[in-house]
Amino acid sequence: MSKADKDNTLQVMRGIAIVLVLVWHSIAQVNRDPVLNGVGQIIICFHMPVFFVIAGFLFEKGLAKYIKNGRIAFLKKKAKHLLVPYIFWTVLLWAGVNGVQLVMPSTENKLSLLGFPPMTVIEMLWGILTYENYYTQHLWFLYVLFVFFIINIFMPKRGKTWIACVLWIVLGFVSVCVNLPNILGRILLWGCFFCFGRIICDKQSILLRESVCGGGTGQYLYSFALAHFG
Repeated sequence: MSKADKDNTLQVMRGIAIVLVLVWHSIAQVNRDPVLNGVGQIIICFHMPVFFVIAGFLFEKGLAKYIKNGRIAFLKKKAKHLLVPYIFWTVLLWAGVNGVQLVMPSTENKLSLLGFPPMTVIEMLWGILTYENYYTQHLWFLYVLFVFFIINIFMPKRGKTWIACVLWIVLGFVSVCVNLPNILGRILLWGCFFCFGRIICDKQSILLRESVCGGGTGQYLYSFALAHFG
């Protein structure tokens, strides 16, 4: 499988995951049917894991370049792509909600029922930091992904081991069983999938080197890995 084919496969996987996210949110908003509810429960089991596995895979793939160019430069670039939209849309929505309530005070109760209760500036900033009482619920993955980038860029080797993956799984169970702050729970829950994506990419690279050096079995294993994970 060529590099272009692998890149196209990742893009197709991303596209499928995006469609599944839209389908799930649509079902969650209008669902009154047990069959649709079942479909939604199936979708929710894998649509976000796919995103984080791909993110981990691509991070590992470009890790050497990121470190060479500087960790801080990498985080600045990711902050621009992830945190800026996360903060921008939050502030914009907060300003819109408060503007509507200022012009039409009678809408306060209706907006609260829709999930947009009035917030002060301090409450809005605290919501951005902690993801508690947050308006733009659909942007949580931007925050979580940025945290994963911080952790993994400063622990490039330790973050791609099976021990790390098992640790993330344990922490994920803890996040489900224990009442944790919203954003912390999401970080613990999804870390395993990012780690798994890094492991897949790392193992693929090892098989590639073996195939180049040894041929034969190495080439077969590499082809097998590409067919199933590439």
